[in-house]
Amino acid sequence: MGGSFMKRKTTIIAAALAGLLLSGMAGCSQSGGGDSDVLRIVCLNKGYGKEWIEDLAGIWEEQNPGKRIELDANAQASTLISKHLASKNNSDDVYISVGKNWLTYAGSGKFAPLDDLMEEEVDGAKVKDRVNAEFASSLKQTGNDGQEHTYHLPWTRGIGGIYYNAKLLRQVKGWENKVPSTTAELLQLVSDIKAAKLTSGVNLVKPFVYTGANTDYFDYTVLSWWGQLAGKEAISSFLEYSSAEAFDYTKTDGAYSKLKQATETWYQIFGDSSNYVDGSLSKSNDAAQQDFLNGKAVMMMDCDWIYNEMLNYNTKDHTLPASMELAMMETPTITGAVYPNTYYVVGDDQYMAIPASSAHQEDAKSFLKLVVSNQGCQTFFEKAHGFLAYNFTPTSSGDAYMDSVLNVRSSMGDCFTKYSPSPLYINGNLDIWGSAALRPFYSLLSSSSTVESEFEKIKTTTSQSWGEWVKNWGE
Repeated sequence: MGGSFMKRKTTIIAAALAGLLLSGMAGCSQSGGGDSDVLRIVCLNKGYGKEWIEDLAGIWEEQNPGKRIELDANAQASTLISKHLASKNNSDDVYISVGKNWLTYAGSGKFAPLDDLMEEEVDGAKVKDRVNAEFASSLKQTGNDGQEHTYHLPWTRGIGGIYYNAKLLRQVKGWENKVPSTTAELLQLVSDIKAAKLTSGVNLVKPFVYTGANTDYFDYTVLSWWGQLAGKEAISSFLEYSSAEAFDYTKTDGAYSKLKQATETWYQIFGDSSNYVDGSLSKSNDAAQQDFLNGKAVMMMDCDWIYNEMLNYNTKDHTLPASMELAMMETPTITGAVYPNTYYVVGDDQYMAIPASSAHQEDAKSFLKLVVSNQGCQTFFEKAHGFLAYNFTPTSSGDAYMDSVLNVRSSMGDCFTKYSPSPLYINGNLDIWGSAALRPFYSLLSSSSTVESEFEKIKTTTSQSWGEWVKNWGE
């Protein structure tokens, strides 16, 4: 189905380059819009890859004879989108990317409203009803007309947590046929892995490896533990960011004290350097994942794009080595959990949108309908090895790893994202940690800092900065 698209790809790129040359010769006199039979798509090409959208592009072309897609699947999609939206000659029609700047684009008239698309039916349900519930609160934004509209569709529903090498785990006494279901059991497993003295080359296999360059990967587990302790309702109230007091971790009945508790559980593991691969602090996500792939650690905290990335490390046949049996475990229940099976979901900073300058908005909406359809969701599952943010249960492909992820997905109860309706989030940089710079993991891993001192830093900074943030970003 994607074959016809792939065969034309070289021709399309050549035609695009020729078009640029002609445009330059004409003194840049052309306006946005381009050929009436060409739909231009810019899509992020990173963890989930591009095979899924190439397949869907081929399907859409077959469904729309005489029309074709010009796809720019690019690792720098966010930069391209920003540049193109600032141009008076923007000929793009669909954007699929990441970055919280979609909120700015939506509110400033850069994106076309999708209100009518949300009411259209796809596979027996309106588009708005297909969106996973945890993304519903972020669907509408206030436009230039002062009214609320839908300007974007969510893209993926990332499932993060603890990934493990089942083949290595079976070599640890007592863990031949099970995974930890509680944090107490997880801590015991860490101890048992070290006692097993498994080797990888000349080195001992460690319980974990992590990426110090991307310590936000820890969020995917820690925030789920937070959800288990505080509950979705309390976290939703916290995310209103009504005052700096929301970040006061000393209030034992507040949601933030539970985030400190979740972080303390994380620190029970990562506060001991014998529990992870030496040099993890300086590792990129790829370097850490390759250490994991090569058997240097039993576990890694990551997100579900890990599988696709690992497959692509093997450029010859895109398979995992026999030594790696990748699987995902349900996030272990934290000690003191009141709301088990609560999960943090990745994806509130992702978007699928149509630039307001597009001359092919109906075709663009048609393509987005294909993406969110059952066929689109199944294609993403099979080719990107992930999940789109829509109500759909994929058909198992017989892949053992993907079956483990489906099992985790089926166990998920209440889910939440870090989206906030507050202007301090929409217009500014306020987030769950106060700011990205205050996320505590790197400091805890690289210094003698304590969880207490890191949360005190968050509390003090938000309290001292709140007035300035409100002045700059709104209230």
